[in-house]
Amino acid sequence: MAETTQALRANALISPTWHRLGMNEASVEVVDTIADGIEILVPEGALAAEFGAFADTCERVWATRPAQAVPQKNTQPDSELLAGGDVNLDLAATSPVTRDAENPHAFEHGMGREAAEWMAAHAAKTRSIRIPEGTQLTEPIVIHAHGKNAAASVASVDVVAEAGAKAQVLVCFDAPEQGEGVIGSTLGVYAGPDSAVDIQTVHAATDGFTTMDDAALFLDTDARITVRHTVLGAGKSYVGLAGNLSGNRSDAHVTTRYVGHGAQALDFNYVLRHRGEKTTCLMDAQGVLTDECSKVLRGTIDLACGCAGAEGTETESVVLADERVSNKSIPIILCSEDDVAGNHGATIGHMRPEQLNYLMSRGISQEAAERLFATATFEDAAITTPDAYTRDAIAKLAANIGIPAQFDEAE
Repeated sequence: MAETTQALRANALISPTWHRLGMNEASVEVVDTIADGIEILVPEGALAAEFGAFADTCERVWATRPAQAVPQKNTQPDSELLAGGDVNLDLAATSPVTRDAENPHAFEHGMGREAAEWMAAHAAKTRSIRIPEGTQLTEPIVIHAHGKNAAASVASVDVVAEAGAKAQVLVCFDAPEQGEGVIGSTLGVYAGPDSAVDIQTVHAATDGFTTMDDAALFLDTDARITVRHTVLGAGKSYVGLAGNLSGNRSDAHVTTRYVGHGAQALDFNYVLRHRGEKTTCLMDAQGVLTDECSKVLRGTIDLACGCAGAEGTETESVVLADERVSNKSIPIILCSEDDVAGNHGATIGHMRPEQLNYLMSRGISQEAAERLFATATFEDAAITTPDAYTRDAIAKLAANIGIPAQFDEAE
């Protein structure tokens, strides 16, 4: 990338594993130059709020919560651990990024504090949006982030949905012009009691760009947040989401769909912390990897003290459409509470033999059959987004990389 100024540490594992696996954290190369490639469309019914409304609201709500016990963590410097000093193995390990980013308040960012603060400082546009109590927005909040050569095009947006409100947030990363740069957004969403917020992000940039998709979520009592991440393009894509299920019976549903192609690198980090009673979450990731691309997915469900009756589930299905791809997945379930359930399941590999035999009997090769999954992901992304601009960006990317997708039925 031209004019690289620094490398940010991001997407750190809560509990680090062997460094040789290359999964503990990511390094994101960024540039200092700021470009205004941001469009933010706010529908009627949504109101402007003071900057920092998300953090202020979370901290105010968190202050009303009873104190919860937190397991003691090992904070020994890495130098002491590497030198073979005495280590208390009964304490939870934490990565350097996690230790440095300990937040005494109610929220954290999925990509980590360093990356979130960099994006906030380099945001070309910032917005704080409030959806009043009981308001149901008929149009989505839309964020278009367009890549600019040798620059960072970043948005910083807070959304506060008050009690009973309903809203949708759409984010699209694309690159109308060729070049190299950073495209990103840092999004903070507070879902008040009995509210519902739907978030969709689509990565449809070309290979020269790096996309940074950061989110911090806070769910109050009976709140529901659904998230759909669709990563189709960009040379390097980083996605980080952290959610605090603070309110009793709150629910977070995170769906990830991705296509890796060429030499693309995809890096995901999801952390959902259950703190309220009878909270539920689901992480569902499905993707196809082709050519020489690489993917890392970290998924952490933290069943913290006080979340009795909570249940968290994470599933993943990966189709490996080329022997050269690199796939790394690390599911983590942390538990500090009784009467909870944590579930995980994964399917990683090529198509099932019976599926492949059926298609090959009809003249479709194994390579062509597995690439059908990539085509289907593009088409599904275009059909499910209500934003015409995002559909057009998906179609342009598909044509650019030779995906024979059809978008005629998208509305």
